[in-house]
Amino acid sequence: MVGLDLVDFADPAFRDAGPAANLQLVGQQTVEKVLEEHATGLGAVVRRGAEVTGFEADDEGVTVFVGGERVRAGWLIGCDGGRSLVRKLAGFDFPGTDPEITGRQASGVDVTVRSIHSATRFTDNARQATTYRRGRVLLAGDAAHVHSPFGGQGLNLGIGDAVNLGWKRAATVRGDAPDGLLDTYPVERHPIGEWVLEWTRAQIAAMRPDPHAKALRSVLTDLLTTGDGATYLAKKLSGVPHRYPVDSDHDLAGKSAPDFEFTDGSRLADHCGDGRAVLIGARIDDERVRVAPGESSGGPFSRP
Repeated sequence: MVGLDLVDFADPAFRDAGPAANLQLVGQQTVEKVLEEHATGLGAVVRRGAEVTGFEADDEGVTVFVGGERVRAGWLIGCDGGRSLVRKLAGFDFPGTDPEITGRQASGVDVTVRSIHSATRFTDNARQATTYRRGRVLLAGDAAHVHSPFGGQGLNLGIGDAVNLGWKRAATVRGDAPDGLLDTYPVERHPIGEWVLEWTRAQIAAMRPDPHAKALRSVLTDLLTTGDGATYLAKKLSGVPHRYPVDSDHDLAGKSAPDFEFTDGSRLADHCGDGRAVLIGARIDDERVRVAPGESSGGPFSRP
């Protein structure tokens, strides 16, 4: 464990973090419920228990066999977990390293179990698809990458895939996406997944019971109980160092935007709640875009 009191939140990487600097643990089931309610509120239909048994893809779209029906769609996105049938049937390569451990998470005391909210079995199997797109079939989340859950980075990684892919796929379907927009999805997200896999492999290496791993743990413990070490870890786990390959010299281009405060008292996050793109200080008449005030009290967008 790393004490938050050791983390230097004055580090430039955490500038203008706003309320996001206050950490709170939220159960995965709660996150799923919130996301499902948001999706259905937008008109999406969530069908549970409808198993995909196969699909046929061509240049114009994909025919999916699901729940005894044939569903025709323009695209198929496999978000069906680490044992993804979509990934296997589409022929994605899925190289990586085999597991060394098996973990189970459940009750540790003598109790009568009346209901189970979560019971998991996991390994440190670490694999990643070599690409996230094959024609009209794409992968996201655990279908694209699997790794041990240590560090708790899998949920953020999968949501990051979905956010990156969602608006690009929507723009492509509408027909107003520039050429090659959908191809930027694997270019931007594959390196992030690759980093998480390497990070979790390192954690497993430090957990081994042999003398070499024990010595490594001792060194890591010394490092992580320093201010610099704890701050480094916090930055890595939060993802703030990651940067997409964007053609711009601005020091924020391709990075997570700071949640800075505008002169009207609102924060950037206040304008990002409905999933639309946000332009700062622009004037545009487009319902797909939210326009935020042009002046910020911190001025991070004023730098060249």
